[in-house]
Amino acid sequence: MLPTFLLTPLLLIVTYGKPTDLDSVTRLSNVVTHIWHSPKCLGLKKQLQTDQRIHREHFQTTLISSAPFRNVRMATWAGYSGPWIENYWIDASLKLSPDAFYPWIPLLIQWNDLTYKRGLSDKNPHYVAIKKWMHANLRPDVLYVTVSQNDAGLGRELHAKYPNILSLSAGGYGHGIIPNFIGQPLPVLPPPLPNAANSVLFAGTASSGAPRIRIMNKLSTIPWMRKHIRFYRGPGWIHQVNASWFILAPRGYGRSTWKLMESLQLGRVPVVIYDDIPWLPYTNEVRWSKFAFVVSNERTTELPGLLSAINHTQYLIMRDNMLSLRHSHFIPEGTIKKVFSFIRAPYASAISCRSLPHSELSQYLSRPKTRRRTRRRKTPQNNRLRHKRSIHTKNNSGRGANALGNTNILRVNRENWTARLGPSSGPGIQ
Repeated sequence: MLPTFLLTPLLLIVTYGKPTDLDSVTRLSNVVTHIWHSPKCLGLKKQLQTDQRIHREHFQTTLISSAPFRNVRMATWAGYSGPWIENYWIDASLKLSPDAFYPWIPLLIQWNDLTYKRGLSDKNPHYVAIKKWMHANLRPDVLYVTVSQNDAGLGRELHAKYPNILSLSAGGYGHGIIPNFIGQPLPVLPPPLPNAANSVLFAGTASSGAPRIRIMNKLSTIPWMRKHIRFYRGPGWIHQVNASWFILAPRGYGRSTWKLMESLQLGRVPVVIYDDIPWLPYTNEVRWSKFAFVVSNERTTELPGLLSAINHTQYLIMRDNMLSLRHSHFIPEGTIKKVFSFIRAPYASAISCRSLPHSELSQYLSRPKTRRRTRRRKTPQNNRLRHKRSIHTKNNSGRGANALGNTNILRVNRENWTARLGPSSGPGIQ
């Protein structure tokens, strides 16, 4: 009996005919890769459709029927209204032929723009429409690929129902990790001066989700970090970056953070802090230790020794290492090229493909237990209490509160950070 690696090409030659030129051989080798390797990344065990004629027909049908989920208004966040990474992906994909994706079918859907307000919930009519469309159009024997910007990706519900969808996620839940961008690429700043050694800047909101609050509270217990971290939140944050060596980049609501790509584009060494999974792109090709510090929340006590041991010469070497990858890896155009390289050959790409994380946002976050409520009589006093509770919940429930669990009990420890908040620091702790 012939081994699998010899039997597979013979079966394909019988199906597609004898290869007569180099292009045919390349096409056959690509089919072999997709049939026998891609399902391992997705955990699939069934045989998938590889007929190229059927692929072209299904490609056109999917493209036309999914048109209502494109050309919608882009989401606005932190004063930026797109394009997001999935918008770059859609624009580039619409210019290509079906054969450029074979045997994948791209799902060109603006996930972030359709779900950022109401989330992946049945209360969101856009999400309900997407589910109905997928139920009517997707097939179980076809490989699909998509790109998502939002924190929860496609969500556990869709991935459980459609395990043949491979998602490349910038937010923190998917099979492949890609960079998380906001805004256009930032200019490269000049190297920092030696007198700014050990200066760590956090530009943003410290209370962006329960995971970041836990990280910031952990850092507040480390004397060295309390001394060297500067907080700033405002329009002049790039000027603050210019006077800093390191940029603090703790994860936010999702497993990733915009601060990582911002610091790499500006030419500053990022300090990445994660809780369960380090959401770092290009791990097949990039050694992050050459230009970044990546630690878990449990190992933040090691940061003082790591950061203080870097002198100016070593810092400039790290800076040169990151800038050498800037155009090819850390701007949207370079990322889109890496995405198409992944589609052509998933196991020879810079983007690594892995199984889905155990949860959408963090394995350390659980949903709150719900208690059965007893119905109260409608009296003027009870109505006033009910109205007061609804206002309190509305004012204190942050983005993604349902998925994060009861985040209202978490607060940033302001007392430990008070010494670092001066007039020039800006409203960084919120």
